[in-house]
Formats: sequence, structure tokens, C-alpha cells
Amino acid sequence: MSRISVVLPIFFVCTLVAGADDAIAEVKRLQGEWQLVEIQTKGKTVSKDDDGIKGMKFIIKDNNMDVTTAKADGKERKKTFQVNPSKSPKEMDITSLDGQEKGQTAACIYKLEKNKLTICMPYFVKDPSLRPTEFKAGEDDGLMVPVLERVMKN
Repeated sequence: MSRISVVLPIFFVCTLVAGADDAIAEVKRLQGEWQLVEIQTKGKTVSKDDDGIKGMKFIIKDNNMDVTTAKADGKERKKTFQVNPSKSPKEMDITSLDGQEKGQTAACIYKLEKNKLTICMPYFVKDPSLRPTEFKAGEDDGLMVPVLERVMKN
């Protein structure tokens, strides 16, 4: 048996394990409460002071994401997510557990810069499995770009 036939399988297993470790570490970095501070959709940007998004929060615990709406009803949407931080841009797949998107998985990209999380997701589209390639939402592309800031606990 050649050395290559022994070394290659070991290399691939180590690469898979390292990738899984990177994803676990990245999920740990995302843990906590996040406040929506800006959202870009349909070619427009809305700030945190807008009544439509004021007070909207994302709470990430393990691979779960709870999104609390800004409206007085305090509705909460439950989602799960997986990340692949080895890609460029980093990838996040978000699966809705309730609401009109129940069972759908949106192929997103994200970037985490200190305490700011930016996600670009297909939202107003027929096929949410088509992953965006940049962090912008045009007028007719069906993308949404929420920008979140980590809520710091005192």
C-alpha cells in the first residue's frame, strides 16, 4: 500500500474535523442577544428608529435563533441555523420553524465584525436556496440585509 493511499484519507478526515471545529467555534461567537439596528431591502435602508423595526431582537442560543418582532404583540419567530465559516463570504443556512416560511431554508451569507453581525438573505424570492454573493439588497432582487449589534450586558 502506498503512502498516499494512507495519508490522503487521514488528511480528509482531519480537514472535516477542523471544519466542524471552526463551525462550532463560530456558533459560540454568535451566542447572545442582538438588536436590529438597520435593515436594507428593496433598495432602501431603514434605521433602528423606524417603528417597523424598533425594538426587534434576535436571540441566539446554540443553533437556535429566536426573532422577536418590534410590534406591540411581541411575536416571536423560531429558527435554526448552521454556519460554514470556511467559505468566503461566510455561509449561514437559516431554517424557519414557524410562520409562513415554516420548513424553508434560506441560504444566507454573513459577516461578524466585533459586535456587529450582518446577514444577507433571500427573503422575497421563490427559491430561498439561491445564496447571495454580496452584502446588498437591490430594488428587485428579493434580498434583505439586517445589521445587528450585540446587546451588551452590564
